[in-house]
Formats: sequence, C-alpha cells, structure tokens
Amino acid sequence: MCKASQRDIEYLRAVGCSLNDIAERVGVTAQTILRYSRGAVENTLPIIERGIRHVALEEVERVKKLTAEYEAFVEENK
Repeated sequence: MCKASQRDIEYLRAVGCSLNDIAERVGVTAQTILRYSRGAVENTLPIIERGIRHVALEEVERVKKLTAEYEAFVEENK
C-alpha cells in the first residue's frame, strides 16, 4: 500500500514539481524526498510528512486556479 507521503510526492511530480523543488519547499534534501517517495523511510518524521502534504495542497490550489482560468478563457473564445 502506498503511504500518503508517497502519493503526495507522486502527485507533485505529476504536476511538474521536481524532487529539488519539493525538497526546497519542505526544507529537506532531495535525497530525503526521494527516500520518502520510494517508501524507504522506516521511521518517518511527522513534520516532514506534514510539509510534503502542505506543498501538495498548495499545488492543488495552484492547479485549480490555472484550470479555472483556462476554462474561462476557452468559454470566452468559443
């Protein structure tokens, strides 16, 4: 089963964030994000998992805004 932080990182990668981008925003190294993405961290740190989730939720809002703006553009230009 995929851990929440793995799924969050998968989502972030899908919307164009690099491991370095994610790491910088969470305040950890890219290697740490890579390990979390692979499920290779036995004793996960809640503060890191919350940081990853926070970044994922910020990206959800960014993507929603972009989508709404694009849909409005398409509607105006039919």
